Amino acid sequence: MHTPSPPTVIKLRKERFDARARELGLNSDTAIAEYIGVDRTLLGRIRRSAVLPGEKFIAACLQSKFAESFEQMFELGSAS
Repeated sequence: MHTPSPPTVIKLRKERFDARARELGLNSDTAIAEYIGVDRTLLGRIRRSAVLPGEKFIAACLQSKFAESFEQMFELGSAS
């Protein structure tokens, strides 16, 4: 019997995210959230892996130039 594989999800590359924040001189979640244009609480939940980054968060990272590319800040992984 074939066991289905877990769904693929988008995950934040935390080390790269933190390195980019340091490059930009952003030393708090509040400063990062303001730069990106997202709610600080949402940012904190994504960084703690309490929620996965959604399309609005990803778009905000790219539009604000916090992320130079999707691949720089995000990766595909399994939900488990």
